[in-house]
Amino acid sequence: MASPSTRYPLPSWPREAHPFEPAHGYFRRLAAANAQVSVRTLGSYVGVNGRNFDREELLEFCSRFPSKGIENLQRSTPQIEGSLVIMNGEIISRTKDYTPYHPKACASCLRASYHYRNWFDLSAVRFCPIHEAPLCDLNTGERMAWWQADLGHPASLSRSEDRFSYDHRSLEWARYVLGRMGVVDRCPSIVLDALPLVDVIAGCVLLGTGALANHASSSERRALPRDHAAAVGFEFLKRGEEGVRDFFLAQADHAAESLGASWRGTTVDGSFGWIASAVKRSLTSEVGDICRSGLDAAIDKLGLYSRSTRLGPEPQTSSNLTLTELAVRTQMPKRKVRLIADRLGLVSPARAGSQTYWFTPSQVEAFEAFTADLLYRNEAAERIGLLRPAFDALLAHIDLQPYTRLAGPGPSADMFVGSEVRAFVELVEHRAVVVDQPGLAFDEFCQRSNRSPGEVAFAVIQGRQNITRRGDRGFAGMQLPIADAVVVKADGPKPRRTCQHSGIDFADAASRLGISPIAVSGLVEAGHLKIQDGTIGRRQRIAPDSLDNFDAKYAAVGAYARAFNLSPQKVSADFRAAGVTILDRNGRQKVPWADRISVVSAMGDEWDLRRQLDPFSSMVWEALRSHLRSTGSPNRLVDTVSTSARIRSGSGHTLLHVSTCPTGKLIIASAQANRAAASAWLELLTKRQDDVCEMWPQALVTRASDSIRFEQIFAVGTAGTTGQLHHVARLIDQIATNLRMLRLTEKAAA
Repeated sequence: MASPSTRYPLPSWPREAHPFEPAHGYFRRLAAANAQVSVRTLGSYVGVNGRNFDREELLEFCSRFPSKGIENLQRSTPQIEGSLVIMNGEIISRTKDYTPYHPKACASCLRASYHYRNWFDLSAVRFCPIHEAPLCDLNTGERMAWWQADLGHPASLSRSEDRFSYDHRSLEWARYVLGRMGVVDRCPSIVLDALPLVDVIAGCVLLGTGALANHASSSERRALPRDHAAAVGFEFLKRGEEGVRDFFLAQADHAAESLGASWRGTTVDGSFGWIASAVKRSLTSEVGDICRSGLDAAIDKLGLYSRSTRLGPEPQTSSNLTLTELAVRTQMPKRKVRLIADRLGLVSPARAGSQTYWFTPSQVEAFEAFTADLLYRNEAAERIGLLRPAFDALLAHIDLQPYTRLAGPGPSADMFVGSEVRAFVELVEHRAVVVDQPGLAFDEFCQRSNRSPGEVAFAVIQGRQNITRRGDRGFAGMQLPIADAVVVKADGPKPRRTCQHSGIDFADAASRLGISPIAVSGLVEAGHLKIQDGTIGRRQRIAPDSLDNFDAKYAAVGAYARAFNLSPQKVSADFRAAGVTILDRNGRQKVPWADRISVVSAMGDEWDLRRQLDPFSSMVWEALRSHLRSTGSPNRLVDTVSTSARIRSGSGHTLLHVSTCPTGKLIIASAQANRAAASAWLELLTKRQDDVCEMWPQALVTRASDSIRFEQIFAVGTAGTTGQLHHVARLIDQIATNLRMLRLTEKAAA
């Protein structure tokens, strides 16, 4: 010890600060040099926290003394960086790997040189590689604390009883960690040396815990000594991917002993235990990549799959697919994939109720070929050449039935097997009796004979109704004798009873009001719209007078927001501040409505939406809606904003853009696509340009490198009548129908 002096904070101090001695170790020796009872007593005397020490505070205080090598304290005192600690140039976890308040010490090291080492604070290493002995606690059986007076005295240390024995693995692990910190000679590891030590420790502890207590409870796993688990895991991780693979294969062998000969048919979690999911979820560093690669190699070697998905590599064309992977690949619900696979015989009967089976490449190919041939109900109706109502009526009398309902509620989600539909079309062509007589088109024949299309189609199939020309596709384009266009009665589907009350379906009402059908249901529940008398269930319709009265009195707040380029919240707030009458949200009514007259009175005439929509555009949109509704067309008029609107198919694809020119009384219909917004539609229109021009000869074609546009202008004239508008509406609907059929034909060919 140095001689007493008054130039420094304390009269005595150690002669030398040793390598790897931290500031809190030097401070403990200061307490001994000045005959203090404990470190806490000295801390209270000099104004330093002697229990929960501050490293920077201790380092600054200890650096005032002129001990030899005092600069070692700066290098040896760990630095705290958030949840990490930097010790001897290596990064470790502050919460898991660093325990300075409850350290362990090596009695042999203290006998050789009586000073504290910073690596005594490591919880991941409890073994001294220098003397090949475990670190010790107090011989009283209590855990040490850094502030105890007898901390570090060799006589006060003894090896605590441990249910795990220390062996060569503990020595090898301690040499690796302390070798990286420069305490002992380095033991190089090609795989792990370039990785942060904190990640290496986490990976070793995880693998070691899995090796020691894979099938134990979580409380038993938490009770494992961290240093012992790390030493066991290091034996596998030091060999990289190959070592991790051997680790998982060893876990599988252990599972094989308990599961018997059927263990290969179990899940990954069942074969490897919780460690497989932990490797997938917990390790996100490069060490995690090594562990996951080893897991993938073990999975591929054993042919195992997890319950929800494979934890191995991405699916390849030569690899088997799990149920979930096949569902993601085909974009189908898992329960439907299992149902179809079961019907196709791709699932073993013994495993039909399980989600853990897999599909070979040949089975995947067979499954995808079958599902690619499935048709929605609307598509099946178009292939046969009938509208949906006639198709639905015909299904009750023929063998063609839906195969499954893929997704969504209602019959529209029914799927038909394409081969069965094609076979039915061939049956129609085979059974139809062709006679040489003047004929009428199929639809016109049904109207003149006052017979439903389903009844006529059923009569043709049975051979009771002759035809004069076969259809291009089933009943589409078929002609029947004029002489047979009389009212007849026969078995089969009955003529659909003509509705004695006109009504507006929910989709058309939603399109007119600019809201969704579910919002229309909310208005009905709130009593703002009335149901047409005599309509029930799914055939409910809105009373036209009720819709007209509501539309004349109220407008959606969102319509005002779009018209004036404001947010709906801003418009709603302004309306409330001005005292405008507003129908608030109620139940399924998610859209607030404002009283039109109240808005004009409070905000001014410029807020009258009726004035913003010119009379000509209003007549055009009404003519289109009326035509689509009266013909039962699957096309829909949507987004009718001022002078523009869209016509889309029942499947949601935009077919035509329609705009009006009120000053010139012009109607412009265009089919357009560009690479940025609709690349698939652009590719189809470009590929089938000749077919589009053939079915739409009046269209003007404008083509660029990344866009194409077909456009036709209809001049109604200043004296345009309702009849002219309905004629234009019929032409536009026909163009949209042709484009829809073009899309479906291309889809079927693909």
